[in-house]
Order: sequence, then C-alpha cells, then structure tokens
Amino acid sequence: MDCADGSASNILPKILRKLGCDVITLNSQSGIEVPIRPLVPSMDNLSTISKTTQVLEADLGIAIDEEANKVLDEYRRLITK
Repeated sequence: MDCADGSASNILPKILRKLGCDVITLNSQSGIEVPIRPLVPSMDNLSTISKTTQVLEADLGIAIDEEANKVLDEYRRLITK
C-alpha cells in the first residue's frame, strides 16, 4: 500500500490488518514536508508500488492520494466511488 504520506498513513494499514490482511506500506509517514511521490496517484508516478506488488506476488497493490479519497488497483486503474 502506497499511502502518499497522507492522512490515512496511520489508520488505513491498521484497519486492513485488523481485517486479516498482510500489509506492507510505502510512503506512510504522515506529516512529512516533502512527500516521496506526488500526492495524487497517476500512471506516471506509481512504478514503485507496481513493481513491489509484482515482486512480492501480492494479491493487491493499493495507492491512495493524500486525502485517501482515490484508490488505484494493482493495474494502476482508478477505483471510483
């Protein structure tokens, strides 16, 4: 899960773990001044989560924006509300 160092960095991984998911986080240090990747996930800036998902043979790769109101799946497609 790439949390974009945003508001859900602390809580969303905890929720998923409580639901029984094995969670590995990237960019999950909320409150840092300079995020590792641009805050809004896009096809161009998600190579790390995409590669990590493939290398770990994970079932799902999740990337969220700084407000956690957009999610991309492991194929970098936007999952809409």
